[in-house]
Amino acid sequence: MTLLNHKYVYLRIICRSKTYTLKYNVRTLSLYNEAMAKKSTKVTAAKPRLLDLDFMRVMATLAVIAIHSSAALVLNRPVTDKTWLIGNFVDSFARWSVPLFVIISGALLINGKALAAPRLFLQRRLTRILVPLAAWIIIYAALAVFVWGDPFNFGMIMFNIVAGNPAPGHLYFLLLIAGLYVITPLIALVVQNISRRTLWRSTIAILVFTCAWHALEVFVLRGGPPLNILTQWVPYVGYYMLGYLLHTSTPRSSTKQLALGFFGGGLAIALISYLMTRWLGTGLGLYFYNFPTPLVAIVSVDAFLGGKQVYAALYQHISKKHRPIFERRLTQLSAATFGIYLVHIAIITTLAMYLPLRGATVAGLLILLIVVPPVSYTLTLIIGKIPYVRRIMP
Repeated sequence: MTLLNHKYVYLRIICRSKTYTLKYNVRTLSLYNEAMAKKSTKVTAAKPRLLDLDFMRVMATLAVIAIHSSAALVLNRPVTDKTWLIGNFVDSFARWSVPLFVIISGALLINGKALAAPRLFLQRRLTRILVPLAAWIIIYAALAVFVWGDPFNFGMIMFNIVAGNPAPGHLYFLLLIAGLYVITPLIALVVQNISRRTLWRSTIAILVFTCAWHALEVFVLRGGPPLNILTQWVPYVGYYMLGYLLHTSTPRSSTKQLALGFFGGGLAIALISYLMTRWLGTGLGLYFYNFPTPLVAIVSVDAFLGGKQVYAALYQHISKKHRPIFERRLTQLSAATFGIYLVHIAIITTLAMYLPLRGATVAGLLILLIVVPPVSYTLTLIIGKIPYVRRIMP
């Protein structure tokens, strides 16, 4: 039985011939109900994690580490050396890494949320990117001077930032992804107002034009207008839009077709890069290493579609008892990938100082491939637990 007056609610409960009266403040009860309603709405609205994308994000992170671990072999050994061939092989089969990061971002972010509240979307996303970017520019400048023994050159640091490629080289990705965040509401608006066929044609046209323009820059203009802090994102718009289309489409390619495209594309990059480097040197010879090139685009698409299939097959082979543990571990690894990306160059460069030929050997490559991922992950977790400092990890 419930009694109500203007200020209190009285709840009388009769149990075993005894009467109990409970007194509640109406205002407190109302606030509690509102809070619970909001919490319920948030829980209901929350979407389950897309674990296949988490899996691909982890794989892409390992591929980035492979690229930077093998760079010393490709850049510092002669092309006729077997060591160069091994470095070229590893590097060629990891070239899908950065495009796959962009494709995953497009799959996750091009939707109605960016269009419904663009200011909130940009505020959250840009803050998450720009604060770590500023912090890691300072951190790497300090490491270069105090650990790696490089001379301090403030002018060069600022020049690299304006050029869209802050030292030591991998931080450009944060500028790239920040630029894509800025145009995401516009892309979401376009997606909602054109047909899917038109969107497919437009995306493919953007990719073809980007690859053609990059080839023109490299072989004809011999450089052309360089990218900078404001345009670093431009060559990746096609990959970004492709992420939305691939994620919202039903793939028609079989596993064999995707495997053929992935491994065939990787072998083609390795073989062509070898032949061109022997002929043109490492400058123009490594053209097909670049991300806006046809072979890398093909391999990246196959990596995304094939990654979904590999994850599904892997998940089916895990017993139901162990699936919650697998999902939890995968989610933790995926959440740390951005931090791993930021710190891994520091680990590679520092370890290479103590390796023969600064890591430009097969043994050095193996050491880096084995040591860098777990050390980078551990360091990311440690930084993530330090108050205030953890803000430098996206």
